[in-house]
Amino acid sequence: ARAADKLAAGGDHEAAIAGFAAVLDDEEKHLLPPEVRGVALFNYGLSLSAVGRHRDAGAAFSKAAGVVQGRQRAEASARAGDEFARLRDWRRAAEAYEIPAAFGDARAAANAGAAWINSDTNWAAAVTLLEQADDPSAKGKAHLATAYARLDRRREARTVLEGLTDPGDALFAAMLLESKAKALDLAEEVLERAATRWLRELPSSSSSSYKRRNESGGVFFF
Repeated sequence: ARAADKLAAGGDHEAAIAGFAAVLDDEEKHLLPPEVRGVALFNYGLSLSAVGRHRDAGAAFSKAAGVVQGRQRAEASARAGDEFARLRDWRRAAEAYEIPAAFGDARAAANAGAAWINSDTNWAAAVTLLEQADDPSAKGKAHLATAYARLDRRREARTVLEGLTDPGDALFAAMLLESKAKALDLAEEVLERAATRWLRELPSSSSSSYKRRNESGGVFFF
C-alpha cells in the first residue's frame, strides 16, 4: 500500500492502481487493519479518478467511507459524491453528499440538494438540504426556488427568485423551473423581471451615442 502511494505521488497512477488492487480487492484476506485500509481505499479512489475511472473511484471512496469514521468518513463520502456527479448518477451522488452534509458541510448540502433535483426524486430532501446550505449564489437560489416550486410552495419560491436580476442568472433559473418543476409561470416572471431591470439600467447616453455614429457615417447595429 505504501509503495502504491509512492507510485501515485510520482504520477504513475496505473501502477498505483495495480498495487492498491493487490491488497484491497480480496476483502476476505484482511491484509490491512481497518484504519489503514480506509486510507488505502481513499488513495485508491484518487488514482482511479486521476485516470478517468470515475465509477470505480466512486465505489472506492464509498468503501472508504464504510471503514473510517467521523470527518474522514465525511471527506470520503464527499469525494464519492463528486465522482457519481461526474457520471450524472444523481441519486448515488445525493446519497453520498448527504453524509458530509450531516457533518455541517455547506458545499455538500448544496450539492446533495442539487443532485436530488437532477434525479427528480426526493424533493423534500432537496429543500431541507438547500435550506441548510443557505447558498447565497445565483445557482443556489435557483435550485432552492425550483425545489420550492415543485412542492407547490410558490410564495417561498417567488421570494427567493426576487434576488435574481442578472439576465444570465434569470435564464438559468427559468430553465430549471420549467424543466424540473414544470413552473412555466414562475420562469416567465423571473425572466420578465430581469429584462425590465436590464432595460432600465441601460446607459442614458446610448441614444445620443447612436446619433453621433450615424451622423459621422459610422457603422451601427440594431
